[in-house]
Amino acid sequence: MTDQVAAPPPPPGSNGPSPNGPSHAPHSGIANNGGSTGFLWIGAIAALCAVGGVAYWLGGGGGGGGEDGSRPKIGTGLTAEQSRLTTVFMAGQWVESDAVFDDTHSWTGSGVIIDEQAGDLIIMTNSHCIALPSIVAGQPETPDIASYEFAVVLASGDQPHPVKQFAETRAEGLDLALLRIPRGALRRGFDYEIAPIAKRSKASQGLETVAIGAPLGFRNTETFGRVSALRNAVETGGYDILQTDAAVNPGNSGGPLFVVQDGKRFLVAINTFGMSGAENLNFAYFADEYDARRWDWYDANPAGVVKALREIYNFEAVERR
Repeated sequence: MTDQVAAPPPPPGSNGPSPNGPSHAPHSGIANNGGSTGFLWIGAIAALCAVGGVAYWLGGGGGGGGEDGSRPKIGTGLTAEQSRLTTVFMAGQWVESDAVFDDTHSWTGSGVIIDEQAGDLIIMTNSHCIALPSIVAGQPETPDIASYEFAVVLASGDQPHPVKQFAETRAEGLDLALLRIPRGALRRGFDYEIAPIAKRSKASQGLETVAIGAPLGFRNTETFGRVSALRNAVETGGYDILQTDAAVNPGNSGGPLFVVQDGKRFLVAINTFGMSGAENLNFAYFADEYDARRWDWYDANPAGVVKALREIYNFEAVERR
């Protein structure tokens, strides 16, 4: 069972107060211009109230090439089959220990393989898909982190691969994160593929889009649409984002959004959130933020979580030993 977690803050321009939580908490979406608007985070599974409507947190939530020069060229297009091999399904669980009972939170989501470094595969996803914001927003002061477990499943098989490390950026409100898993004996082109990141200028209004992910746990699902609009940082109150009408649902969060040109698929964005109470209003952060940001890496265990909470979220927690 997946527990409820705290709602994200109201969108910039709304009249209500932000819920208690860190200033780093992800933006809720585009600016609210006075209408009654809710937000649907595309991951898995909690509905909560937020200013201006109903908010759903469904998060279950640096650059550089490999040492062998394995990183694909920027903007290289993929075939449909190659694009499917870039996508991963993820699931995780943390446990916070209390005197009376342990508080357990589970989540699912999607991700996309974007790089290869020092024998590891680098996966991009959403920050809310690593579930640290849920610890900050939903726990008492100084929680005891008893466990943090996280694994991904590649599109080509059913074997879970434990996440070795995760990375966050200190760019406030940017809902993107990275994961690192050992490559081991995995074979590129058979077990997995790397999605070269295309510059955001590759996306233009009207282009065909393909979203790949695991909506409601249905892995390797593709949905199709168009680039509906390109929203700039002035409109969003934070960062440039891409708007699409491709269908996305709980479980798509963190998965890739490709644009299609000349029969090839180009990774331009990461599916992140949509509007509740509306149809076909879905939004994605641009994937080229990867090279534009500094990424701080942490071990995917209680000690790493405690360190990340302190350094990224300015939130104190302790590891239960």
